[in-house]
Amino acid sequence: MPAAFHDFRLTMQPFARKAQAGHGVSVAHIRRAADGSWQHVKASPYNRRIHGNTPITIQGPAAGHALMRTAADPAGRTVLGTLNNCASGMTPWGTYLSGEENFAFYFDGPKQADADQRRWGLRETGFYRWPEHDERWDAKKHPNEFHRFGWVVEIDPMVTMPGTSTAATFFTPIRLLHSSTQTKAMYSFCCVASSCTEASPRLKMTSISAVR
Repeated sequence: MPAAFHDFRLTMQPFARKAQAGHGVSVAHIRRAADGSWQHVKASPYNRRIHGNTPITIQGPAAGHALMRTAADPAGRTVLGTLNNCASGMTPWGTYLSGEENFAFYFDGPKQADADQRRWGLRETGFYRWPEHDERWDAKKHPNEFHRFGWVVEIDPMVTMPGTSTAATFFTPIRLLHSSTQTKAMYSFCCVASSCTEASPRLKMTSISAVR
């Protein structure tokens, strides 16, 4: 690789990280003033960002699964970030669900994608050029990183974890690629509904309890 091109990649890496920080979800604490207006409580511990590099601890059936293990996370128990989050639907118990849609476009894939990669829309060249500056988005080098996105993310806005940026998560063994997510209470259980028509036998659920 020519030295000039290598230097260019190093120069652009902070911009890729900045773009990753711009993805994700914001939790903001607001309150209603006496005059009826809404105000942002700037010093609140509930204010936080869950971005493309936020460490998230995996719990539940997916924790440690072989498909979740990467070179950076050989135990398969810590995902970095959430991205391309669409909308946030409130659950009956006060948390919020957000779908990670179109996640495949962030990755570069092999010339001949396997059946699973094709199913989720992995292309040889992604839209955002992140793999040129951060190799974890290169599915040729790190194919399992591709499995760690495309989930429904559940966020509890009322939980804070002072002194840490790690969120507790729960992954069910079902996955679904879709847009905004809402819930509807039906009898003694809760259904997850999507605005997308993607017909998938798998629904990927994530539960993030808190991030500062």
